[in-house]
Amino acid sequence: MSVLLITIAISVLLATRTSVTETAERVHADQAGRVALEDIMLELHSACFSPSIKPIRAGSENANLIYIDATNEAAQTITEHGEEAYAKAIKHEVVYSVSAHTLRDTTYAQSAELSSTELAFSTTPVNHLLAQHVEESWNAAHTARIPVFQYYRYYEPSDSGYEAGHLNPNALTTPLTATSAASVARVTVAFSVAPESTHHNEKAITPIALEDSAVYRLTPASTVETPTPRPCV
Repeated sequence: MSVLLITIAISVLLATRTSVTETAERVHADQAGRVALEDIMLELHSACFSPSIKPIRAGSENANLIYIDATNEAAQTITEHGEEAYAKAIKHEVVYSVSAHTLRDTTYAQSAELSSTELAFSTTPVNHLLAQHVEESWNAAHTARIPVFQYYRYYEPSDSGYEAGHLNPNALTTPLTATSAASVARVTVAFSVAPESTHHNEKAITPIALEDSAVYRLTPASTVETPTPRPCV
């Protein structure tokens, strides 16, 4: 009887320990993923610092998001002549690596203002690891993976199902060209973060799915707006 009671107690203790460990690792993965997502979203939401400079850049893909923002300084400063001047921007390249299961952000400081619509950036990169154990999330039916980055624009009159002033629900084809990048009015970021130990007692631990989006519109678009609404206006 004593041996039986001891065996039961040990089994309960091991089960409790496994449950606590699994919960702790899921919490850690959730926190790490949310911090990475929040970092990206804060920068994306701070990207409309000039109506003439579009935040999303050509070359952006489903696993590679290229954008500019001005979060490190005030969006505007006043020159000695009393004129408004925009603060120097930062160029970001956030890359999801399928093989390494990581999200990395490489930044480049602004080096010059080429024109009212284009900036030049340093060629010296600064690398920052945003998150590890990252993978693409599944759709609701668990039949297909969701791209980490997706891009959307407003409906054009020539689009099928045209609705004036509404965002087209069909994601843009990637990689983005200069033309399509300039039209991006919404970016979605979706990924999953797995705990460091993906299994406990041969039972798989489900990764934590995270998703958010940024809309580049400073004033609400009218449903009868003509011409087509543009980002950062």
